[in-house]
Amino acid sequence: MDEIVQGSEGFDLVIIVTSNDKQAAFWKERLEAVKDQIIGKDARIYCVVEEWEAGQLLGTLNAWEKVSAYEDLESLLRQGGKIAIYHTAGHGKRMAPLVQSEGNDKAGIKLPGLLNLSGRKVPMRLLEAVIYQSSIFAPSRKGRICVFWADQIFIPSGDVEFEGKHHVELFTIRKPAPDTREEWEREWQAYGLVIPREDGCMMLEKQSWDEFERLVEDGVIKQEDGRIIIGKGLGCFSISYEFFIEVLSEFKKDLEERRKLDTDPDLWMPLTSPDRVEPEKRARVEPLIRRFDSKGAIFGDKDMGAGTYWWDLGQPILYHEHLLKLTQDTEEGEVMRAFFRADSSGIIGSEVEGMLRGCVVVDSRVEDSDLNECVVISSMIRGVSGNKSLIYNCIELSGFDLGDENVVADLFHPMKGKIRMKRGILRDGKKDWDMRLLPNPYSYRELEHLMRDVPIDDTLRERETWERYWRLNLGDKFEQLSRSVIRLSGSTLEKPWGSESWICSGHPKNPSMIKVGEIDVSLIHLLNHRGEEIIGDQLYRDFRGEFPVILKFIYARENLSVQVHPSDDDAARLGEPEPGKTEGWYVIDAEPGAKIYLSLRRQIADLSEICEDVLHGLEIKKGDVFLVPPGTLHAIGAGTHLFEIQESSDLTYRVWDWGRQRETHLDKACLVSITDQDAESLKQTPREIDGEAVLLDTVYFTLSLASSGLQETKGSFHTLTCIEGEAEIEYNGGRERLSTGETALIPASITSYMLRSNGKVLKSYLRTPSHIDPVIFQTYDVRAPETMLPDRICYYLGKGYGTYLRRERGEESEHWVCVGGGIRLSTERIRKALIDGIRSSGVNVYDIGITSTPELYFAIPFLHADGGINITASHNEAIYNGLKQVIRSDDEFIMSINADQMLEIKRIILGSDFLYGKGERVKVKDGLIPRYHNLLVESNCRLGREIWIHLLREWDLKELLDTLAEIEFPGKADGKRWQEIKERLRIPDEIEMPETAVAAPLDGLKVVIDFGNGSTWRTKSVYLNLGCEVVGLNETPDGRFPAHHPDPIKAKYRRQLEELTVKVAESEKEKEVVGFGHDEDGDRVIFVRSDGRVVEGDRTLAIQAKDIIEEYRKKGKVPRFMGEVKFSRVTEEFITSHGGIYIMSPTGFAFIKERMKEIYLASKEKGEEGVVLAAELSGHQMSGQEENWMFDDGTLAAVKILSVIAKAKRRGRTFIDLDEEVPRYPATPEINIRLPTNR
Repeated sequence: MDEIVQGSEGFDLVIIVTSNDKQAAFWKERLEAVKDQIIGKDARIYCVVEEWEAGQLLGTLNAWEKVSAYEDLESLLRQGGKIAIYHTAGHGKRMAPLVQSEGNDKAGIKLPGLLNLSGRKVPMRLLEAVIYQSSIFAPSRKGRICVFWADQIFIPSGDVEFEGKHHVELFTIRKPAPDTREEWEREWQAYGLVIPREDGCMMLEKQSWDEFERLVEDGVIKQEDGRIIIGKGLGCFSISYEFFIEVLSEFKKDLEERRKLDTDPDLWMPLTSPDRVEPEKRARVEPLIRRFDSKGAIFGDKDMGAGTYWWDLGQPILYHEHLLKLTQDTEEGEVMRAFFRADSSGIIGSEVEGMLRGCVVVDSRVEDSDLNECVVISSMIRGVSGNKSLIYNCIELSGFDLGDENVVADLFHPMKGKIRMKRGILRDGKKDWDMRLLPNPYSYRELEHLMRDVPIDDTLRERETWERYWRLNLGDKFEQLSRSVIRLSGSTLEKPWGSESWICSGHPKNPSMIKVGEIDVSLIHLLNHRGEEIIGDQLYRDFRGEFPVILKFIYARENLSVQVHPSDDDAARLGEPEPGKTEGWYVIDAEPGAKIYLSLRRQIADLSEICEDVLHGLEIKKGDVFLVPPGTLHAIGAGTHLFEIQESSDLTYRVWDWGRQRETHLDKACLVSITDQDAESLKQTPREIDGEAVLLDTVYFTLSLASSGLQETKGSFHTLTCIEGEAEIEYNGGRERLSTGETALIPASITSYMLRSNGKVLKSYLRTPSHIDPVIFQTYDVRAPETMLPDRICYYLGKGYGTYLRRERGEESEHWVCVGGGIRLSTERIRKALIDGIRSSGVNVYDIGITSTPELYFAIPFLHADGGINITASHNEAIYNGLKQVIRSDDEFIMSINADQMLEIKRIILGSDFLYGKGERVKVKDGLIPRYHNLLVESNCRLGREIWIHLLREWDLKELLDTLAEIEFPGKADGKRWQEIKERLRIPDEIEMPETAVAAPLDGLKVVIDFGNGSTWRTKSVYLNLGCEVVGLNETPDGRFPAHHPDPIKAKYRRQLEELTVKVAESEKEKEVVGFGHDEDGDRVIFVRSDGRVVEGDRTLAIQAKDIIEEYRKKGKVPRFMGEVKFSRVTEEFITSHGGIYIMSPTGFAFIKERMKEIYLASKEKGEEGVVLAAELSGHQMSGQEENWMFDDGTLAAVKILSVIAKAKRRGRTFIDLDEEVPRYPATPEINIRLPTNR
């Protein structure tokens, strides 16, 4: 090879195909600088960009076209010139994160050989090695184009001279076929298969073992002398000038349309294996075959020899295995050492101290390390141990244990500092591309995007900073800082309106600095090295190792500009490089009459019309606190001194600047502004929590007025800012004092400290799972006073649920869940944080708005979701809220979380065992889910159980309901109209028309409904549409529940319903009066007779069972019913005496549903009926799996009971008659005793 390079016998012209301009510029400069070491000094080098994912075929043609604009390539080839094209474009996914460490350049991966670059010895890059190795093909291929992949090196054992037989010459390695599946899958399955022929060869794409065996059985692959010889395609080839020009002509249009075409499936296979490709592909190459058949064989292979050494470096495990061969006493080791000009020590351009066994160390400094069979490339490491691992581009100051068979690589980013990425060496980066593998701060896709536009010189400068830290041996000092109170050096920026001091920041625009020895180190760099200890393990993962907040002092001499910040979602949608921003203010001091401006006091047509008159100004005083959510138009007024806490973002859209001539961003501001924000609601009232005045409590930060005494960090950093007087911090034997205006950072590694203050200290932190009181986790759901459910805790509750769902349903699949919620005052606050948490686990969310729990249940099959959460505390007092969680199981049952699942979700959350991802949020139109749910209930009533079950089996749910919405049922039974309905719904002829198939099947009933100010107010239309006259009670949704607690099972909360029902009945002469009430989330219903007597769940089950049994008897079937142990004996006796089957379950709808599921599965196998109806004393009622997915639905239950009452009325009987038909036994009421805790 050296002789060819030095003698300029190699390629005359080299074309490098890159992914972007940055890579093209780098390779042009680099290859020119090392030209006489890897390629002849007279060779001309062109670096072109592949602007789209073109594939090898179109990528090659595109490169030719681009260079043809500068060179007469045809003339060069006609004169016997030699051209090589090297493909480096592409993601290099399998080599992540090494590729990203090289600025997303897979051809830039470093190798053991050293080159002289401007007087320095530097590692050879992969592309350089490929160019150097492939030069051996040039001398005999005059007038031809050679095409190579830049991720493999092969050293042929055979003759490489061109034999002059074929227009297309595919480079292969011919070997005997393996005898076992294992060997095939290990050595052959990932490569193109070449089948030799007398007149050339046949090319096939990658084949499985089973496909290979079929080829042998079918005679496509033949044995010779008892052996099968096949070729492994290297993906590289040479092609004649004549044939290349014809290919270019044939695929010119594809090139112009920027399609993706590869050589193997789109050219070689149609040429050689016409029976194994689509006819249109074969037709594309027919003109080529006709033109060249007479000129000899078109396609053949060039065998590199069975002893060829092929170093495929496209995966970390292969990279590691091949490079270790440098130290091996083998013939291949000798060849590799000769190729890279290395010796057998494996130490190349490096300084090494420590215990290293069988390692290859290139361009590195290693101190005090214990490594076995490791490859270390371009690293400076101290105190590292590892086995059979790969260390790439790392600078480690203190040391770590890499373990067995792992990869670690550092990336250097001018804004983010040092980013460390780890992975198992056996993992597939392509499969993991979109996954964030902990402890990594990014997925590989995110990392590629982050490094895309970073200039190479900037990464080198950042690396030089870390090399300086290594040489100064700052590791111990960084570790000491991570266990100490950190004094931060801020900076003050002068502004047209005054000044702002950044007192604590990890933002690259203005990071806080820390004195370390004689140098200043940014907070960014300190977190790069010891972020887990400083901000806390969980927060380090949540915020990708970055400090999550910025703290500022604002001194406003004049009004600040009116501005707005986008939300995180808006920032991403607008393509911003930073997240959005939530911020909060604490007024330290204010001049008389000073104001802040929040939102607008009247609407305007356009933001360009903003002036002081339309702004909502609020006079402020010392101690006032304000929250400024994204989308809020705001400005700080003159004469204000305040403390500001915000997300770590500097993203601001200026709207109006009080006459100052500064740039505005009206276009973007218009897209994110919420102009009808309630300004007064943004003023915050401090809340006493754990003896401390909490001022702001959001997903992004918590701010409090710290009280003197013991402080626990609970896995989060604390910042302490003294705004009045002095403070003293005592910790781990250390002591720090703060004067007014000073800030200290308390690392999370300091689990507790003592604070003493004679003034005021603002404490900021973020809540972590360690802040969660386990009492919020009930047996089946989450429920607690809303003060125990602050935003960030709700975020983790969502993240825990999403993590559980992904593990249950498959981590790599796409998952969607529905999130609804009731009308409690805290629901909307909880909703946003909960959804953010779910999405952060990689699960997508349908935000379905205000819903009852049955509406949430319904949304899951309606939207084909994998689960859902309804935000509700059911029948609890107004101060409570909670989560009812549902998951679709692998066997497609949609079930509420059971006790074991709840314990696992609790474990995930309290143990911080989360998955990470980036889910979407889709807002479902308000009221859509309740409207469709109402339609389901009405349709179920009119059509009856048998027809409804049939329709659910045959139709998509939404399509069915849309069709039903268009059907008008007759005023009275009408055979002709029923026939039309049957045809429209495709109902079998043998099913008879139900009695209820009319517009108003509940006609004759007058219902008194206590909606309890809860979430079921929209179901009133159901009863009206079905023919009831409705007297509504407590209809208006009100999360304060002014009438009574939303718990109709308790007599004292039912009294209002009972009294009104009796009163209405006394004045009603014709209609049957029935009363019933729901709890807040509508999954329960309790009935009241016209005489005011309650009819509880055991009796309503018995009342319904009689009609159902009769219905099933006609079909020769026996229905099953289920009740709970709290039921009186009468339910079982009544049902069994009428011919039904009664099953008793433990108390709790979760137990009942699980038992219903077991019975349904067992009955289905035997062709028997499952449980038709189940109920609890508390008012929960569940229809069977086939009818309503076993959902406990208070509205459906009410309509079913009313249907029985209406039928009885048509036969001259009353609800009281039905109830009295069921015998009574004496029973004591349920007694509940509240204990102080259930930990």
